[in-house]
Amino acid sequence: MDVVLDVVGGDYPLKALRTLRPGGILVSTLPQSLAAAAPAGAEQGLRVAGLFVESDRLGLSALAELAEEGRLAPTIAATYPLVEAATAQATKHGAGKVVLTRS
Repeated sequence: MDVVLDVVGGDYPLKALRTLRPGGILVSTLPQSLAAAAPAGAEQGLRVAGLFVESDRLGLSALAELAEEGRLAPTIAATYPLVEAATAQATKHGAGKVVLTRS
């Protein structure tokens, strides 16, 4: 890969470095998760950068509009009732978000 965009955090940035070609870049929306990845990336000739985006009314309105138009859809890994929140947290899931529902 030339570029990896990390929106997961945790130990994912370190794992993602293995997928980058020499000179590639890892960009994370969670810069606090890059502490271990930055030195490891530098040793491998990779670039590591954090990207912080501050939400604002204009941006959030644009996202809401995309969602209303059906052009923005989340990837949902699993859905659990709220009473099963502990199970949801303890269960390993694939890509996507875990959704808790009222019922």
